Amino acid sequence: MLIIGHRGSRGTHQENSLSSLREALRADVDMIEFDVRLTKDKVPVLCHSLRLYGTRKTELALLRRYTYAELQKRTAGSDHPILSLEKALDELFGTVILNIEVKERTAVNAVIKVSKKHVHKKSDWDKILFSSSKPLVLAAIRRKCPEAALAFLSRRGSLLFAVLHRAIDLSAVGFHRLYTSRLALHTAKELGLFTYAYTVNRSSAAKRLIDRGIDGIVTDYPAQLVESLRNKD
Repeated sequence: MLIIGHRGSRGTHQENSLSSLREALRADVDMIEFDVRLTKDKVPVLCHSLRLYGTRKTELALLRRYTYAELQKRTAGSDHPILSLEKALDELFGTVILNIEVKERTAVNAVIKVSKKHVHKKSDWDKILFSSSKPLVLAAIRRKCPEAALAFLSRRGSLLFAVLHRAIDLSAVGFHRLYTSRLALHTAKELGLFTYAYTVNRSSAAKRLIDRGIDGIVTDYPAQLVESLRNKD
């Protein structure tokens, strides 16, 4: 069973920041998940929501309104400057499996272009899992990169992943922890897909999912789950 750091180590550090990624790596996770969106000048950066983290709700600091240089300047005085996908890959590629959630269709070309800089042989694609809840994003990645491993983020126990698997050849499916049904898990296993559940922060909940046969757990507190699930086996 794999332990996957959610946006690095979201529960202890600023999500999608370099310090968060490093903390997840220090915790000895099997995989690190993070989100990618585009800046105004089409640079892929780590960011979950459209609005910049650390800004007031009344401030419309939307990521896509700024160039990467402007974002660097804007976040330079903070503890967590904006992090580009390229710098994240420079830091992590080859040390741990990376789960890159592509948040928007327009980011696909840039994400693949940056990723290819770190891929020198076909097997290197096994070090990245591209995930999305949007079928069109995954289809675009498949067209751009036939070798890519894809994961569909399923909602509310849907079996849509089975249809998508036939269409675009998935490698994995991620289930919300509350909608990880036995039927969905059984279907995914029959299709040969890696299964994981998000976001699980209690060891008791993780153990229940493991008993059901889940292959991986996404958590905000990777160090804690590593300690409770792996080191005490």
